[in-house]
Amino acid sequence: MSQEAPIFLSAVFHQWIAYVFLLPAIIGVINLTRANPFRIPQRFLVPLGLLLLFLACYRAWSSEYQSAESLATANRMLKNANDSLSSQVTTLRAQLAACPKQIPCPKQTGINVGRDNNGIANNGPNYGTQSVKVVTPSRVLDDKQETKFSEALQGSHGGAWMFMDGTDSDVMPLATQLCRLFHAAHLRVNCVGVPNEASLSPVDLPNNPVGIHCYGVSDEIRKAFQDSGLACVNEDGALTFSTVLPANAAIVIGDAKKKN
Repeated sequence: MSQEAPIFLSAVFHQWIAYVFLLPAIIGVINLTRANPFRIPQRFLVPLGLLLLFLACYRAWSSEYQSAESLATANRMLKNANDSLSSQVTTLRAQLAACPKQIPCPKQTGINVGRDNNGIANNGPNYGTQSVKVVTPSRVLDDKQETKFSEALQGSHGGAWMFMDGTDSDVMPLATQLCRLFHAAHLRVNCVGVPNEASLSPVDLPNNPVGIHCYGVSDEIRKAFQDSGLACVNEDGALTFSTVLPANAAIVIGDAKKKN
């Protein structure tokens, strides 16, 4: 049952009650016109009361009927708004569902590794040639490698110079780490170029060395490199790197790979 139905039924009830009171009131008024004028005030009370009851019931019926009409109008407007909103939501969902079909997928980007006709590069579509930048793994020691490096240095009393001669991003961090480990083992290592360490100028070093090179270092230092898995090319004899200093044991840290 709708919300306006009870109000409408109440209005119909008051309407019929008003008609019930109206009929005796009309009869009473007619009788008054035929009665003795001197008796009108006494007999006037009953028709007047019925007339007043009619007016009260009619007013109640009119008010409730208007309320029912207003409520019905409001419900119709709300229903129309809901239907319109539901239609818009349905349309929007249909547009969203069709969106992936209407919008073309972006062009995929792949890597063309080679042009060998029998290679894997031609087994699929070619999405364009791109340059591949290979990132060299860092040579900085992890915790386990540090422990092995330090254990191998125990009991060593030698010394050396250490230089940086490369542009890789791990050259400075690796030199700083090795310098810290040498000092922790109480070795006399001059770490040239490391912050807060030794400085020397001018220095004459090998041109573009690849990897780490060990010149005339002690057996303990060689073993530390070997045990930690950090490759160090063993060079015969000490290194002459200055015109004012004699040849000394030295460690030169170059780039991991040869530069083009």
